[in-house]
Amino acid sequence: MAEPVEVAYRKDEKYWVSQPEKGEVQIYFAVNFTNEVDKTLARVILLEFQDSQRKVKSSPTILFHDKDFPTVVAKAFPNASKTLYSNGILSFSKES
Repeated sequence: MAEPVEVAYRKDEKYWVSQPEKGEVQIYFAVNFTNEVDKTLARVILLEFQDSQRKVKSSPTILFHDKDFPTVVAKAFPNASKTLYSNGILSFSKES
């Protein structure tokens, strides 16, 4: 299994990739907007991502973490949970 990685890809945003079990991958995207209209639109889109998995056969598990920071990321990267993201974290998880 691979070690978890943290990638800073834009100002104030990161993503994390982990492999909790062999044959499984999890990706967590932090989403951060400063404009109030952008925050509102992003929330709607992120909720739709989570809802869309019911409509696609064999889709990855999609979760929108808007209240609690994902424990998998916090455990691997303790300082990550100290940063606030305006629109939380979107995660994708898929087993092969």
